[in-house]
Amino acid sequence: MKRIALPLLFLTAGYIGAKAQNTFPATGRTGIYTTTPAASLQVKGGARIGTLTNYTNIDSTTGNLSFGGNALYQVGNNKFAFQSASQPSAGLFFNATNLRYEFRNTAGVSVLNLGAGASNNFLGIGNTTPITQLANTSSNIIGSDFNGVSPNSIAWATNADGFTVATYNANAGVKGNGLAVKIAGNSGRLLDLSVGATQNGAGTSVMVVNGNGNVGIGTSAPVTTLDVKESGWFRNNPGGLLAPSAGAGLRLTTENNIASIFGYDYSTNTALNLLLAGSGGNVGIGPGIPTAPLQIANAATSGNKRIVMYQDVDNDNEFYGFGINANQIRYQVDAVVSDHVFFAGTSPTTSNELMRIKGTGLVGIGTSAPAAKLDIAGNIKITDGTEGAGKLLTSDANGLASWTAAPSASPFIISGNDIYNSNTGNIGIGTATPAAKLDVNGDALINGITVGRGLSNSLTNTAIGYANLAYNNTGNYYNTAIGFAALAYNGSGYYNTANGAQALVNNSSGYYNTANGFQALYNNTIGTYNTSIGLFSDVASGALTNATAIGANATVDASNKVRIGSPNVTSIGGQVSWTTFSDGRYKKNIKEDVKGLAFINSLKPITYTVDLKGLDAYFDNNRKHDSAYEQIKKDIKPGVDEASKIVYNGFIAQEVEAAAKKLNYDFSGVDKPKSKDGLYGLRYSDFVVPLVKAVQELSSQNEKLKTENEGQQKVNADLQKQIDDLKAMITKGNAASQSEVSNNQTAAESNAASLKQNAPNPFSRSTFISFSLPKQYTNAQILITDMTGKTIKQANVSGSNSLTVAAGSLASGSYKYSLVVDGKIMGTKTMVLTR
Repeated sequence: MKRIALPLLFLTAGYIGAKAQNTFPATGRTGIYTTTPAASLQVKGGARIGTLTNYTNIDSTTGNLSFGGNALYQVGNNKFAFQSASQPSAGLFFNATNLRYEFRNTAGVSVLNLGAGASNNFLGIGNTTPITQLANTSSNIIGSDFNGVSPNSIAWATNADGFTVATYNANAGVKGNGLAVKIAGNSGRLLDLSVGATQNGAGTSVMVVNGNGNVGIGTSAPVTTLDVKESGWFRNNPGGLLAPSAGAGLRLTTENNIASIFGYDYSTNTALNLLLAGSGGNVGIGPGIPTAPLQIANAATSGNKRIVMYQDVDNDNEFYGFGINANQIRYQVDAVVSDHVFFAGTSPTTSNELMRIKGTGLVGIGTSAPAAKLDIAGNIKITDGTEGAGKLLTSDANGLASWTAAPSASPFIISGNDIYNSNTGNIGIGTATPAAKLDVNGDALINGITVGRGLSNSLTNTAIGYANLAYNNTGNYYNTAIGFAALAYNGSGYYNTANGAQALVNNSSGYYNTANGFQALYNNTIGTYNTSIGLFSDVASGALTNATAIGANATVDASNKVRIGSPNVTSIGGQVSWTTFSDGRYKKNIKEDVKGLAFINSLKPITYTVDLKGLDAYFDNNRKHDSAYEQIKKDIKPGVDEASKIVYNGFIAQEVEAAAKKLNYDFSGVDKPKSKDGLYGLRYSDFVVPLVKAVQELSSQNEKLKTENEGQQKVNADLQKQIDDLKAMITKGNAASQSEVSNNQTAAESNAASLKQNAPNPFSRSTFISFSLPKQYTNAQILITDMTGKTIKQANVSGSNSLTVAAGSLASGSYKYSLVVDGKIMGTKTMVLTR
């Protein structure tokens, strides 16, 4: 209704006041107080729209627009309030998105904007995001004319770093090129450069010039002409004072309450030499007047330190440098692991080490690793006036050495029989009668490796390696130990061979054992006739006999057993199958009592994965877990993880054992453990024998079924012939004959009994036996027997029906069933039960 109210108003006014020059010409235009409207609606004179109190008024004389009462001039969101007629992109625009008024130029860009919100009432000139009451761009300057039509021209501008810049000149017509700050009196600050200042906060002063003419840098209260807090710089300009640009210079500073002075070039990040020179050229560090080019701590002090070249901690002993105390000069290093080393330069880039004094007091000449109080690599020369060719250096009781002439005819002996040089050229160590060029009585140590017979010094023992046969007391029979700690704790064991570090290390009285590999037969203590080949190959306990472990980490857990490979092995094989001795000449107690089909049907084939972690824990129960072993475990872990994912086919040994026990069958395919916690195993090749027996039983049953089937086929053929004969008689006979034959046949069928083959056959769960009985009988039964004639089941039957036989607890095999009517067997069949 509101949309048509105004047109109706004008239409009514035009009709009523036609004499007032209102017109509606054919052009479709409307004129009020004019007959020639120039627009769709033209009012000549004033107009008022609204209520009596709230209205919009157009003055009839001036055409001005005004508002009365509560009437307002409203602009829609994101619309021009005033728009140029010739330049539609220019004008006053209300930005409702950012809540501000914008004066836009002909390109539609805001050049002056004023925020209209409670928190963004800032004025921006050339800046659409003002954050102060008045903000302009860094290139626009606010202030008086810089051409200076009058003195004291001042202007402010904001650059990118937020600093305020002012210029000043006292002469008119010249641009300002200076800064003048004048205050009344001398109590204020002429200049204060601060950081962190806000509208209401003073911030922190970084440079101040006060009314007294003092300049403060880093302090807001300078007390001298130049007051610099913490540090000062002197650059390398010709005057020796401050350089005009960054570069090399002298710095005076205090750090950690310690004054320091040093030269540094920050433009190249390099340290500079520091020269201290006085009229006399002497420099003193510490109290007193220097009397030499460099004099340190001339006055007496209580400490050791005088010159420190390096130190980690501040004390009087742990440092590199020089010191003086107790009438001695000290050449100091910080610890016993540090060395005093003397060098001689051989080129601009290399030096040769001459002598080294270890922190432990060892001295080396020609060697950087002395192993004695004096260790000399090379020749030495000792002269005292008594030296001569062929003389020996000997010592008296006080340790004083001198040159002595060697005996000309007698052997040379040092300290008894420790070293002996016979006249024949043989050298004896530990013996005065050497029988060879080198005759050593006792074990020898060569580069840390012991070679000899062991502790018992048996002529038949051989020991090569550190600490092997170390405790061999009475076991002096043909033991061989090669490697670190091999047979180390052997006490009375004999005929043992240990090849490898710590092989048979714990053997005490075991004998006839052979171990080859690191820690091979590690657990053996009193075991005998055991063999172990491979890294960590071992026995599960120390008292096994005739046990063999072959392969890295292989472990055998019972006597008279051979184990090849660790649980992580995934394949063992060769070109041909394993051969088992089976010569009949060496077999006794031969019986044909193998269980066949009954045993095979009781087995439960499965698929499975191996718990290798569990097996490793079982075999690792008594094993030494040193760093070498843990590293091996870490190295083989990826292979173990892969092997743990392999799916195998087989049986559970305990279930196979139970199945054989239930049938009273002594089955050799189960490898039973010899201890309570031992491992079960299966010999899968032994399953061939009961499988062969089962096939033979099935073959026998099939032959019997074949014979019975052939007999049944003959019976069926005879019956078919009788039926064919009857049909012929019926066809050829007369009605009387036909009636007689029919009566006779009906009587015969009603008095006949029959037994049919069970279905299905063979069966595994249940089967049906169909039969028919004569019209007249006293009693009838189905009798089920085994193949020997033993009655298994007997059921009374009646009528023409069938009997269901459930497998129940029957064992797999063949059974006979018969139909007995009034004590007479009417028929017998064979049925086969399989599981």
